[in-house]
Amino acid sequence: MVRSINPELSISVFSIAMSILFLISLPQLRVQHLTIVYFKNYSKFKIHFFVLILAFICLLFSALIIFSPVINFVLEIVFETSGDMRKAVNFLQRCYNSFGDKINVDLLDEISGKLCDSDINKFFDFTFNN
Repeated sequence: MVRSINPELSISVFSIAMSILFLISLPQLRVQHLTIVYFKNYSKFKIHFFVLILAFICLLFSALIIFSPVINFVLEIVFETSGDMRKAVNFLQRCYNSFGDKINVDLLDEISGKLCDSDINKFFDFTFNN
């Protein structure tokens, strides 16, 4: 992460991703414990049904958060992100939704409106010489 182009953003996004991962994995751990506890007392069909229902509820909850405006609330309030990092996360989500796996550094620079150094130098040369 430190060798990336923007290490601060990489480290902060990693910490948010790990927080979300632990938030999602907690119900899975509880299901494992409950399955072990109730395995001898209940039929296997009831346990499988319970696990499938719980997995489906978690999937719906995750999809609701990710694919709706609720993601802004989660990022702002729950994980306390704001400003540039939140804008960068939203920007990357929009780029991925538009271009999928075709995203590369040149495409991100073009979409974000980043000017290359040669264009900036040409602008200053033209400004100061005319």
